[in-house]
Amino acid sequence: MAGKIVGVLFPGYFKWGLACEIIALVTLFLSGARHRTVAAIIIVVMLAVTSVQAFVIEPKAAALKKEIPSFETTPKDHPLRVQFRKLHGVSAVGNLAVIGGGIALLILL
Repeated sequence: MAGKIVGVLFPGYFKWGLACEIIALVTLFLSGARHRTVAAIIIVVMLAVTSVQAFVIEPKAAALKKEIPSFETTPKDHPLRVQFRKLHGVSAVGNLAVIGGGIALLILL
Protein backbone atom coordinates (compact mmCIF):
# COMPACT_ATOMS: atom_id res chain seq x y z
CA MET A 1 0.00 0.00 0.00
CA ALA A 2 2.71 2.48 0.98
CA GLY A 3 4.64 1.62 -2.18
CA LYS A 4 1.65 2.55 -4.33
CA ILE A 5 1.22 5.89 -2.55
CA VAL A 6 4.92 6.70 -2.90
CA GLY A 7 4.82 5.68 -6.57
CA VAL A 8 2.11 8.26 -7.17
CA LEU A 9 3.67 11.05 -5.09
CA PHE A 10 7.36 10.94 -6.01
CA PRO A 11 7.24 12.04 -9.66
CA GLY A 12 5.44 15.21 -8.56
CA TYR A 13 7.64 15.56 -5.49
CA PHE A 14 10.79 15.77 -7.60
CA LYS A 15 9.23 18.14 -10.13
CA TRP A 16 7.99 20.45 -7.37
CA GLY A 17 11.48 20.29 -5.88
CA LEU A 18 12.94 21.41 -9.20
CA ALA A 19 10.45 24.26 -9.43
CA CYS A 20 11.22 25.42 -5.87
CA GLU A 21 14.97 25.22 -6.47
CA ILE A 22 14.69 27.28 -9.67
CA ILE A 23 12.59 29.87 -7.84
CA ALA A 24 15.17 29.93 -5.03
CA LEU A 25 17.99 30.49 -7.54
CA VAL A 26 16.15 33.32 -9.32
CA THR A 27 15.18 34.90 -6.00
CA LEU A 28 18.77 34.67 -4.80
CA PHE A 29 20.05 36.57 -7.83
CA LEU A 30 17.36 39.24 -7.46
CA SER A 31 18.14 39.75 -3.78
CA GLY A 32 21.09 41.36 -2.14
CA ALA A 33 21.77 38.29 -0.04
CA ARG A 34 25.11 37.78 1.62
CA HIS A 35 27.16 34.81 0.46
CA ARG A 36 25.33 34.77 -2.84
CA THR A 37 28.00 32.77 -4.68
CA VAL A 38 28.15 30.01 -2.08
CA ALA A 39 24.35 29.89 -1.87
CA ALA A 40 24.09 29.69 -5.68
CA ILE A 41 26.53 26.76 -5.74
CA ILE A 42 24.48 24.94 -3.10
CA ILE A 43 21.25 25.51 -5.04
CA VAL A 44 22.81 24.38 -8.34
CA VAL A 45 24.04 21.18 -6.66
CA MET A 46 20.54 20.67 -5.23
CA LEU A 47 19.10 21.19 -8.73
CA ALA A 48 21.53 18.65 -10.19
CA VAL A 49 20.70 16.03 -7.56
CA THR A 50 16.95 16.57 -7.91
CA SER A 51 17.23 16.43 -11.71
CA VAL A 52 18.99 13.07 -11.55
CA GLN A 53 16.32 11.83 -9.17
CA ALA A 54 13.45 13.11 -11.33
CA PHE A 55 14.72 12.12 -14.75
CA VAL A 56 16.98 9.11 -14.14
CA ILE A 57 16.45 7.35 -10.81
CA GLU A 58 12.67 7.66 -10.41
CA PRO A 59 11.81 6.42 -13.93
CA LYS A 60 14.19 3.47 -13.55
CA ALA A 61 12.78 2.64 -10.11
CA ALA A 62 9.20 2.88 -11.41
CA ALA A 63 10.02 0.56 -14.32
CA LEU A 64 11.68 -1.95 -12.01
CA LYS A 65 8.74 -1.77 -9.62
CA LYS A 66 6.39 -2.76 -12.45
CA GLU A 67 8.57 -5.77 -13.28
CA ILE A 68 8.51 -7.09 -9.70
CA PRO A 69 5.33 -9.14 -9.31
CA SER A 70 5.08 -8.62 -5.56
CA PHE A 71 7.37 -7.17 -2.94
CA GLU A 72 5.80 -9.54 -0.43
CA THR A 73 6.37 -12.80 -2.32
CA THR A 74 9.45 -12.00 -4.44
CA PRO A 75 12.60 -12.98 -2.53
CA LYS A 76 14.77 -10.12 -1.28
CA ASP A 77 17.77 -11.50 -3.16
CA HIS A 78 15.92 -11.51 -6.51
CA PRO A 79 17.99 -9.46 -9.03
CA LEU A 80 15.17 -6.99 -9.69
CA ARG A 81 14.66 -6.34 -5.99
CA VAL A 82 18.41 -5.89 -5.52
CA GLN A 83 18.46 -3.31 -8.34
CA PHE A 84 15.43 -1.56 -6.89
CA ARG A 85 16.99 -1.48 -3.43
CA LYS A 86 20.17 0.11 -4.84
CA LEU A 87 18.17 2.79 -6.68
CA HIS A 88 16.12 3.40 -3.56
CA GLY A 89 19.31 3.83 -1.53
CA VAL A 90 20.79 6.28 -4.03
CA SER A 91 17.54 8.23 -4.06
CA ALA A 92 17.43 8.36 -0.26
CA VAL A 93 21.00 9.70 -0.15
CA GLY A 94 20.02 12.28 -2.78
CA ASN A 95 17.03 13.37 -0.69
CA LEU A 96 19.27 13.74 2.37
CA ALA A 97 21.74 15.80 0.33
CA VAL A 98 18.97 18.14 -0.86
CA ILE A 99 17.61 18.49 2.67
CA GLY A 100 21.15 19.16 3.91
CA GLY A 101 21.56 21.81 1.22
CA GLY A 102 18.33 23.45 2.33
CA ILE A 103 19.47 23.49 5.94
CA ALA A 104 22.84 24.92 4.88
CA LEU A 105 21.03 27.69 2.99
CA LEU A 106 18.90 28.52 6.02
CA ILE A 107 22.01 28.85 8.16
CA LEU A 108 23.99 30.71 5.48
CA LEU A 109 21.36 33.24 4.54
